[in-house]
Amino acid sequence: MPEKFVTCHCQHCAGGIEFDSSHAGASVACPHCGQETILCVPPPAQAQAVKGTILDYTIQTNAGIISGDDGKRYSFKGAEWRDTGKYPAKGMRVDFLPQAEIATSVYLFQDITGTKSQRQFPAVTPKKGALQFQNPENGFVEEVSNAPLFVLLFGCFYFAAKGVWTHAVAGFLAAFCTCGLSWLIYPFFADQIMRTHYLRKGWVLYSDREDPTAKDLIGNVITVPPRKRLIWLGIICFVLLIIILVAAKLSENAN
Repeated sequence: MPEKFVTCHCQHCAGGIEFDSSHAGASVACPHCGQETILCVPPPAQAQAVKGTILDYTIQTNAGIISGDDGKRYSFKGAEWRDTGKYPAKGMRVDFLPQAEIATSVYLFQDITGTKSQRQFPAVTPKKGALQFQNPENGFVEEVSNAPLFVLLFGCFYFAAKGVWTHAVAGFLAAFCTCGLSWLIYPFFADQIMRTHYLRKGWVLYSDREDPTAKDLIGNVITVPPRKRLIWLGIICFVLLIIILVAAKLSENAN
């Protein structure tokens, strides 16, 4: 039987990939961007969109399963999700284009509540000076307050306690190589490091601004106010001055 070559598009970079149609459904590395993608036979020109219900979606794997109204089940990647205001969730009604057993161009058709409103989060009371992160999967809220102070006092051990192992190791090596000087520099970046850590996990950042709107609370990164940076700069300079004075006193007594 002669081979039939078809072309599909990478789910990440949309680059064209030519392959033998008998290999449809296989997972390969894209020759354009290098990321893993699934080979799928393009639908015929007369293919129609299908509606269905999301049976499952896991944020860790960024993938899910849709039960189509046509009686078939389709897998889909987060890269095919076309609604920017919400995450996919079990029970949502969606509209998509089928390619073999894969759903592409997935659009939200009807939310779980039957509305197309913004994603709703459990109520969180903003706390002044605290970074509040909420897990969109279960609504759990974790607060991070005074991170620069704790980093100044405990250095890399604070990052280790929070599970930020990259900076825990980097902070330890930097402190060792600079004889502790980096210990006084890391506090300037503590808040940003914690933001990046939680946002990369898919958590939502709540700001400490007054009366934040729903739009303000979704995925925004709030920078540290300049006044707060100046306060921490003053504290670190004061600690550094104390260290210099103590070292000078010890040196004078030794002589």
